[in-house]
Amino acid sequence: MDPLDIILHKNKIVPLYQPIISCDEHTVVGYEVLGHVETEQGFISLGSFFRDMSVPAEYKWEVDEWIHDQALSYYLSEEKEPFLFLNVDANVLDELNAHETFLTKLQRYENQGFPMNKLVLEFREHDFNGDIESLSHLMKFFATNGIQVAVDDLGKFGSDLDRLSKLEPNMMKVDLQGIGNHESAYDYQNVLEALAIFSRKIGATLLFKGIEDLHHLHIAWGHGGRFIEGGYLLKPDMGWTDTVAVKSELDDKVRSFILRENGRLQEQIAFVLDLDQHLAQLAMKSLVKCKTDDERVKAIAEELNEMAFRVYMCERFGYQLTSNWIKHGSTGWEEEQSARGKNWSWRSYFLENVAQMEGRQVGILSDVYRDIHTNELIRTYSYPLSHNRFVFLDIDPAFLYERDWLL
Repeated sequence: MDPLDIILHKNKIVPLYQPIISCDEHTVVGYEVLGHVETEQGFISLGSFFRDMSVPAEYKWEVDEWIHDQALSYYLSEEKEPFLFLNVDANVLDELNAHETFLTKLQRYENQGFPMNKLVLEFREHDFNGDIESLSHLMKFFATNGIQVAVDDLGKFGSDLDRLSKLEPNMMKVDLQGIGNHESAYDYQNVLEALAIFSRKIGATLLFKGIEDLHHLHIAWGHGGRFIEGGYLLKPDMGWTDTVAVKSELDDKVRSFILRENGRLQEQIAFVLDLDQHLAQLAMKSLVKCKTDDERVKAIAEELNEMAFRVYMCERFGYQLTSNWIKHGSTGWEEEQSARGKNWSWRSYFLENVAQMEGRQVGILSDVYRDIHTNELIRTYSYPLSHNRFVFLDIDPAFLYERDWLL
């Protein structure tokens, strides 16, 4: 629709309420307010209107005020007090210098009984035309007045973690729309894992939106999402819904996730215990006959030929004591000396894993990661062979793919 038509037919603009569900209670705990205009074809989202850079800021502010007033008035007419998520265009507030006017209006509703601590203002950081400091000041202006602030559309457009840390959001919204159930989505899930770790470090809550299927729900559940929203769960509506509308169904789905994940973890634990026992027996029998560390590593590689494609040994300070022994198809294991003497203590979790192996005398299975040299998805199994000797076996990608519980 033409922006002027929207302004002239403002009386046809209404807020729809997208339910937001808590992952710890599986109940509806809030609503995102989404502006729509009523047409002969039904309700049409105003998302394109607000994101159109050619639409004057005054038009957007006028429509925003109209939508916000309807949503806040509706809130006051209801007995429940869920979270209310309002989308805010930082460019509009900045251009019109309207942040104090907006806060004054919110405070008027607060005086009528609106709980300000239940309000969440959503800002799209990647759309903001000014510098990060200006956006940070704007968000902190509302935060210091008891209002929660969220950064929207993370993941979909990418965001600099340093910029995010400067914004200090209470909440981070991650868009899963368009993420398919295929292998290429694995790298996107790495981004989600980074965001999950980062959110925990800065004390921000993760909200996953755009959940359109079971796969999206599983991703959100598996990456620390405290809140979730999307058409697969509940669609936006003219009013609020029953707080337990999806609780029973969501309980069942999460239970199935837990059973599946628990089964996968149990198989991994059994796999590691079996390898521990295998290497312990090997150390007592075959390896004692070996005269050098390289001979021991090669013997282990040949013993676990099906599983490993690269094997080497380090000491507790991270220095590699042996060559890399690399599997080359039918030609067997070949020695690669270039890595001998290198220090790997800089690698994430290296020292933690060594401490675990030393203290508990057990093997460690790494998480899934991409190998620097092959770019294949691999895992590494490490084991404390003897005093100050730790063997590392990089697991063959083909071996992993044949056992999906290892991926």
